[in-house]
Amino acid sequence: SPEMDPKPDVVLLDLALPDAQGLDTIRGIQLRLPGTPVVVLTAESSSELALDVVRGGAQDYLVKGEFNVDTLLRTMRYAIERVQGEQLKRQLLQADRLAAIGRLAAGVAHEISNPATFVQASTHLVLREFDRLDRALAELQGHELPAEATMALERAREATTELRRLADQSAAGVDRICAVVQDLRGYARLEPAKVRLIHPNDVVNDVCNLVANVVRHKAHLTKDLRPVPPVALPRGRLDQILT
Repeated sequence: SPEMDPKPDVVLLDLALPDAQGLDTIRGIQLRLPGTPVVVLTAESSSELALDVVRGGAQDYLVKGEFNVDTLLRTMRYAIERVQGEQLKRQLLQADRLAAIGRLAAGVAHEISNPATFVQASTHLVLREFDRLDRALAELQGHELPAEATMALERAREATTELRRLADQSAAGVDRICAVVQDLRGYARLEPAKVRLIHPNDVVNDVCNLVANVVRHKAHLTKDLRPVPPVALPRGRLDQILT
């Protein structure tokens, strides 16, 4: 189709055109020029027609032969101002909605932040204690012990290995929660989003460990990771994409 002229400020529309007549003409203009004010020119004067024209999407109408230049200019100006006012109203409504979502995000982030930070600190403390426990068990294993003590020590090491695995998963999970909280605070403009270099393969491994208990009864998870360069992203953003 031929290129259209730049979008006009206002459209003067005759409802009795050779190739289009009636209110369908208004709808055709709205499809081709959305958001453009329309002033209808008609030879008929009736309140019913005026109502139909406005319902059809026009801003105003003029009866042919019953208006002068000043009336025409004033009507076009009012039509433009009316459309601009409606657009501004929609923008303000959208801004209010975004502000409400921001306040909700701030409230959720505040309620979750303190307990999540406490659990995060406790989880990492547990991991440090596992390091101490591993060293203590290693020292015991270096001594000659009765057979029963040796077997008990081996069982303790196996249990410690499993508990460490669970603690690592818990730490990854609570770190994810804290990252989501930070994203919420950033969305609510409480904190700027911090960008750092992320190694995608590390994130994939962390996410797989995080969801392993969920998917192992439903599917078989296979990883095929190849070397990829780090990317600069806000913390937790790639985790959210993968999960």
